[in-house]
Amino acid sequence: MPRFLPTIPRVLVMISPTSQKVLREKTLGIMRYARLHGPWEIQFMDDRPFISKLETFKNWQPDGIITRESPESLAAMRACVGNTPTVFLDADLKGSRKRMSVQHDVRQASEAVAEQRGYGCAVYEPKNARDWGIEQKHMRGWLLALPKPCGLFAAFDMQAKQVLDTCLTAGIRVPEEVSLMGSDNDEMICENTIPSLSSVQSDFEGGGYLAAELLDRLMRKKVRTAVRLSYGFTRIVSRRSSLHAQKTGWLVARALEFIRLNACEGISVLDVAEHVRVSRSYTEKRFRSELGHSVLEEIQARRLERLCILLRETELPIGDAGLRCGYGTESYLKRLFKRTYGVTMRDYRKRRLQAEAGHGGLAMQQRR
Repeated sequence: MPRFLPTIPRVLVMISPTSQKVLREKTLGIMRYARLHGPWEIQFMDDRPFISKLETFKNWQPDGIITRESPESLAAMRACVGNTPTVFLDADLKGSRKRMSVQHDVRQASEAVAEQRGYGCAVYEPKNARDWGIEQKHMRGWLLALPKPCGLFAAFDMQAKQVLDTCLTAGIRVPEEVSLMGSDNDEMICENTIPSLSSVQSDFEGGGYLAAELLDRLMRKKVRTAVRLSYGFTRIVSRRSSLHAQKTGWLVARALEFIRLNACEGISVLDVAEHVRVSRSYTEKRFRSELGHSVLEEIQARRLERLCILLRETELPIGDAGLRCGYGTESYLKRLFKRTYGVTMRDYRKRRLQAEAGHGGLAMQQRR
């Protein structure tokens, strides 16, 4: 029979450190449930400065626990917490189903990202996970050996960033040769890589909410047999690392990489042709044939792309921003920008600031 709670329940949450985005989202789900269905007194097992820590359980005994620790790791605490109702949230249960648990269903995200077309699948196995200086050499060899083009799904965004960094040093083009997607949608990482990183937004907050709901039922003795719940993802956030890229030959691919690296340094069409060691006319012919536009248009597009970033994310004067993107004449740049985007650079920056403040946005596509 369900029982009434005699006092506000004390709940110990052991999913620290909450400095990580994923764990913050799980914690947010737990706290949202407590706010809607509590109140609960929640204590976190998190080592933060200036915050009193829960060193022992002599003076604070929990009525329920949500943890990502394994049952084996938690066993050492059993002398203190006894048979306290416990829900395992994304913990390593080693196949045991006799636990109250909530697990992330990674298969949902994997199947959503991948298209079943009968191709083979290669799984990366790290050799020195504790030493990136050694591990990157192993990853580089694995990436170079992959058939191209291919798609790659990383378990989390920081690992996807390592893949991006390794592709850059190995001369592997993303997304032209490797279309890459991470997981967790950590914007601090995804918006600050080159190219920007596509990622799966998993429903971590929903997972935390499910764990809190299950613990509430457990503390009220509404459930006695083992329950195993799961949660999936909410959306796929597409960025440049997984954009479909038109297949290009080696000459155009090499030229595009050179332009991406040097567009804002004042390079000319002749510089590009000399880099790929063919004539200017032949370079132009290959660009027209494979991309449908000229070399100069590609250079301008990359310069304007960088300029837009500077206008959105810095307070540089417009003239200084233009100089950093290779434009020596501000009057010419003003005409070019207005012709390309339909607004002035000043209005572009102003409307972007308004969008960030919640006053509406401006959606623009470059005219080519």
